[in-house]
Amino acid sequence: MIYMLYLLLVLAWAIVSIGFWRKDYAITAIGAMFMMVLGVYIMINGLWDIDNWLTQATATIHILTGAYLFIRGGYEAYKNM
Repeated sequence: MIYMLYLLLVLAWAIVSIGFWRKDYAITAIGAMFMMVLGVYIMINGLWDIDNWLTQATATIHILTGAYLFIRGGYEAYKNM
């Protein structure tokens, strides 16, 4: 059985990819926020009750990637106004 968190991570990356493909900031921002929330969840609970440095690194990567996409997309949307 596939762990539900992995499906949610794939969904978050898919939403961000669709946002890039359509060049729509709102969709990308939703995916970025979802990615940050999942990163915090992974940081607190771990992946499959595993809590080691690799899990913390994965969570940190998702949080920072989501934050970068959210901030950069907001800046691009503001700059194009």
